[in-house]
Amino acid sequence: MCAFLSRCTLNHGVAYMEYGSTSSMEMLVIADEIISMTRRFMSGVPVNKDTLALEAIARTRPGSGFLADESTLRNFRTSQWTPRVIDRKRYDIWETAGKKDMLERANQRAREILSKHRMPPLSEEVEEGIKEVLSKRIPG
Repeated sequence: MCAFLSRCTLNHGVAYMEYGSTSSMEMLVIADEIISMTRRFMSGVPVNKDTLALEAIARTRPGSGFLADESTLRNFRTSQWTPRVIDRKRYDIWETAGKKDMLERANQRAREILSKHRMPPLSEEVEEGIKEVLSKRIPG
């Protein structure tokens, strides 16, 4: 949160442990989750006709609520942050689902990313630029 509030563009050391001598894929996944949540919070709350939902307020009567209102149904999925690793299930549901703790879920997510992610190849122009930089730094 402090990094976002200070508007820095680089947050070094994410997933580093032991002063950077060790890193953890699970810690990286958890840090990504925290960064995602912080990014969502820092984006603020949009204020517009749709988010103010004045029509929904006018339709609501004392003793009723907004849960079944069409504006709530239309907007609730995009109005909140949804975690990938943090588990918000009730204890009994979590227990029935296998009792995976945060480390297990983060490990599973890291393995999923590593098995599916493919980097697009660099363009020839970029490759040549890298070779040029390296030729000036590495003798021979």
